Amino acid sequence: MRRTGAIVGGLLAALIVLAVVNERFFPVPEAPRRGRPSHPSVRPASEANGIVLRVMTYNIWMSGARRGPVFLRPQHVAERVRRMGELIRAHRPDLVFLQEVAQEAGPGSFDQTPQLAEAAGMHMWSFGASVNTGLPFYRLVRGNAILSRWPPEVVTNQPLPGRPLLRRIGIQYRTLWCRTLLGGREVLLASVHLTALFSGTRPRQMEQILDFAGDQPALLAGDFHAEPDRPALDRLLATDKFTAPLDGSPTCPSRAPRRQIDYLFAPADWQLLEYTVIPSDLSDHLPVLATYRVPGPNEATP
Repeated sequence: MRRTGAIVGGLLAALIVLAVVNERFFPVPEAPRRGRPSHPSVRPASEANGIVLRVMTYNIWMSGARRGPVFLRPQHVAERVRRMGELIRAHRPDLVFLQEVAQEAGPGSFDQTPQLAEAAGMHMWSFGASVNTGLPFYRLVRGNAILSRWPPEVVTNQPLPGRPLLRRIGIQYRTLWCRTLLGGREVLLASVHLTALFSGTRPRQMEQILDFAGDQPALLAGDFHAEPDRPALDRLLATDKFTAPLDGSPTCPSRAPRRQIDYLFAPADWQLLEYTVIPSDLSDHLPVLATYRVPGPNEATP
């Protein structure tokens, strides 16, 4: 029995060492990447009193590429990516904020962001890695992405607070930031994924996101791993700079939704025209879609 325990302990120690080696000697660039699929640039529809903007956020769960420690066949994942792209395309969003998008997920895997952008009919994609964990020959690289119908400016892949041990094995929570012109003013776009493991860390992560946005108008979208009454969202709402439906419409888990943890936080002067949580079993989260009227330059809040 002791010998078995020693063997298991030795194997676990070896796996941890290999994970550290993977993160240190096979790093993933921290800087965000971007690319352009085959679709033309299309700006949101203009109206006399502003523009109409459709926005989606969706934690895609790596398109089902991993089940526990096992990576699924690339053919299976590619089919799910295609179906997710079709779902996004059918709802005609102008901007899509994605979380848990895989860049690498085991042997023979592929970069999911370009494939999703092409299938969804989007003009531009941006991606920022936040996880590089596993073994040098059997690893997971994933992060956040923003898909758009026109080319926004990529700003940064902001590191967020987290546990030192997680960072050593390649888990560094980050927020992907872009910037674009909407309604005659610059607006920051953030694809957000807060920690699922440590609720006490989320308010600190949220604080850094808000510090980065400062006084600039910002659209924060993603998986906040916090229900409407939790401290991480209290800090966000206390600024009075954002608006979001907080009626408890559940977004997770997708097969029997009971928790609202995925949100679209828009600038407070944007008018919400429509909001829906879309039924789907393609991920463990449900996609969230909102339509806004973005005020024109003459009526935007200073």
